[in-house]
Amino acid sequence: MNQTMEESVLGVVPHMKLKTGLFSSKEFTLVVTNQRVIFARLSKEMVKETHQEAVEKSKAENKGYWERSMMGYAAVNQISAAYESMHPEEIIGEHPDNFFVPGQYIKKVVFKLGDNQMGQSSNRGTDTMIVTTHSEKLKLTTHGLKVKDVKDLFYRAAIYI
Repeated sequence: MNQTMEESVLGVVPHMKLKTGLFSSKEFTLVVTNQRVIFARLSKEMVKETHQEAVEKSKAENKGYWERSMMGYAAVNQISAAYESMHPEEIIGEHPDNFFVPGQYIKKVVFKLGDNQMGQSSNRGTDTMIVTTHSEKLKLTTHGLKVKDVKDLFYRAAIYI
């Protein structure tokens, strides 16, 4: 009996910058499914458009300046959250830079938590996540990475790191 499991989104890891060159990177949201990890591009245009829509909406609701600003920034997080209810194929087709790595191709994931200049863990520097596949190493950086949550998400996807 050959049954194939329907692919579903298990969770997201937002605001990950993928190193693309010596001094360059692109921001992605990692969308973890039960079959693969999708790298969904968060372009400057998407951020600007989403931010502007939220600001305009809050202006129409007669919100104050600070409330409008905060709503604009919070709206950017809604982009990543929206992936949780989308079909994986729809996510991949959303932006030409989007790509995926099948779960079985991920050999190892290493986490390096950054320290700030004072060595205080509560306000640490840049965190790094290195995903090693059969063919390449993908170096991602962010701030405030919740390693336990990411590991749990990968384990739920049967990616044992």
